[in-house]
Order: sequence, then structure tokens, then C-alpha cells
Amino acid sequence: YDEDYELTYDGLEIYESSLGKYAIFEYTINNTSDNTLDYSMVGYSMVGYWNTQLLDEAIFTLDDSINGYANVFDVDEIHAGMTAKVYVAFEIYEDVGVFECYFDTGYILNERIGYACAEIEE
Repeated sequence: YDEDYELTYDGLEIYESSLGKYAIFEYTINNTSDNTLDYSMVGYSMVGYWNTQLLDEAIFTLDDSINGYANVFDVDEIHAGMTAKVYVAFEIYEDVGVFECYFDTGYILNERIGYACAEIEE
């Protein structure tokens, strides 16, 4: 992916609210460039899987702050030398199994810049 930033997967959390149950993939984006990164389109092509079954698109309506992370859809720009702690949420119905997420910039179709996988056991 682009050399202007680093993407670090920080973990997976199963999150339940009055709206439903979600698999929350947590990331840190570090802007290592001298420019501001425009992230207004991030997340629009992100893909999630549960036990190899395709999940619905990432949820942009879940706007709660979770463990200090913000919804990736709410991050418009990251200034030079700054980091952002973001999450990507997928609605789920079972909270055990293998969860996968492809992190996508949204600018180029299927420009997947990151991949994370976690297994949750009972």
C-alpha cells in the first residue's frame, strides 16, 4: 500500500448495542508523510467475512466511540505526523467463529491495503 502511512491491526471486539451485534475491527493509521491524508472515502469498499461467509457492508451508522476508537467513516483527514485510532464494524448474528476484514481506501475498486483475521471461540 501507499508509503505515506502505516496501517496496524489492533484487535477485534464483539460489540453489542441497542442497534444490534457487531464485529469491531480496530486499527491505527499513522500518517508518516508530510501531507494531510484525505480519508473521506475510506471504508466504502471494505469487506468482512464470518466463517468464509460474506457479511453485509461495513456499518457507517454506528457512530459510538468504542475503546477510544472512532468509526473509520467519521475520519475525513489525518494531518502529517498524526495517528488515528479507527474501527470498522460489521453487523453479525453469531459471535464465535473466524472473522476477517479487508481494509480498503475506497478510491480504487478493491484497492485492499490491509487484511485482518481473528478467531473467537466460546
